[in-house]
Amino acid sequence: MNFSTMNSRERAMAALAAGLLVLIGGQWMFAKVMSPIRLAEADVEKAEKLLLENQGKLTRAELDARQVKMWEEAALPWEPTEAVSVYRDWLSVLIEKAKLRDVVLQPDRSQTVSRTTSDRKVVPVYRLVSFTIQANGDLKQLTNWLYDFYDKDLLQRVKHLTIQPLKDPKELKLTMVVEALALPNAPSGSLTERASSQRLALSTRDAYEKLIVSRNVFVPYTPPPPVRPPYKAPEVKAPPRIPTPPPPPRFDDSKFAFLTAILNEGDEAEVWVLVRTTGKLHKLHHGDSVEVGQFKGTITRIGKYDIEITTGGQRLLIALGNSLRDSAPLPPGEI
Repeated sequence: MNFSTMNSRERAMAALAAGLLVLIGGQWMFAKVMSPIRLAEADVEKAEKLLLENQGKLTRAELDARQVKMWEEAALPWEPTEAVSVYRDWLSVLIEKAKLRDVVLQPDRSQTVSRTTSDRKVVPVYRLVSFTIQANGDLKQLTNWLYDFYDKDLLQRVKHLTIQPLKDPKELKLTMVVEALALPNAPSGSLTERASSQRLALSTRDAYEKLIVSRNVFVPYTPPPPVRPPYKAPEVKAPPRIPTPPPPPRFDDSKFAFLTAILNEGDEAEVWVLVRTTGKLHKLHHGDSVEVGQFKGTITRIGKYDIEITTGGQRLLIALGNSLRDSAPLPPGEI
């Protein structure tokens, strides 16, 4: 068909058809060109995300490796016999430096902890080396021992510490269980050359001695006696004559007399009753009389955590830490 012979309507229709063909063709070409570009952009984004994840894993691995290296430098040697030997020598140095007496240093059974890898291989992780220490000393010697123990940069701790008073109030019986970790790549040799931990809260040994040694660890805090309000006699007016009021009730010290300790010395138990208002400490045994303030009675039984006192025909049970007035009455026949 010749375009020149078309009427105006036919020319318009032809132009519209040509425009639609150009639009459709352009869209097809655009899609064909942009599809690879979008795929490439998606691949780049995926690669960048994977790179960031790998970089994060690498950074965490480097930090973990540094932490493990620090732990290895603070651990006992891996070989079991050497680990027990060097740790015994280290504890002996601390004991001698603190001048503890009557020392018994006993190694406990070591324990090895392992893990299973993805290919089912059992790999050791760490070994726990433990010692039990029994010794006599005073509070200052114990403070110095603990200061030197925690000042050394070692993977160790005091798991248990028991302190018991002896006949001399300044002398203490000490029982400690200490633990340390051995790691596969830890260095060998003496522990005395290891660095200081630099993690103690106070900077000097004297600061700990001043804070701890001056205290009596076996006596609870004794507050000052309560202040009695001054008695003010009522104003007497005459007439009529007003009789003088009765005096205030007597102050009862037994309300502030506390059972602070139950001790075993020899074959006979001993109890301590501290009168906080006067500071007087009563050391009593089975059958002794107790007279504090307005309280009078006789000790008829001493248990592990409580005692029984008979007063005025009534049996009273007083728990460790309670005052003589904080007692529970017992019915006849109950123990």
